[in-house]
Amino acid sequence: MSNHTEVNQIRRPGSPVSVPLLWVLAVLTSAVNSLGFLVGVPFAASLAAGCGSVVCIALLITYYVRRRARS
Repeated sequence: MSNHTEVNQIRRPGSPVSVPLLWVLAVLTSAVNSLGFLVGVPFAASLAAGCGSVVCIALLITYYVRRRARS
């Protein structure tokens, strides 16, 4: 039974592995969104990148608030 608990703790959402991934996605989508008009990215792609960066930032804030509440 203890092995099952350890596996669940490793795979829980908001693990430290997902935080750097969210930061990378936030930076990439923000860059696509801000530089899209210079490069000629279609408006739909720029809009999708902007929505993606907002989602990444919201998830990072949620992770931070939950981590502060546990401390």
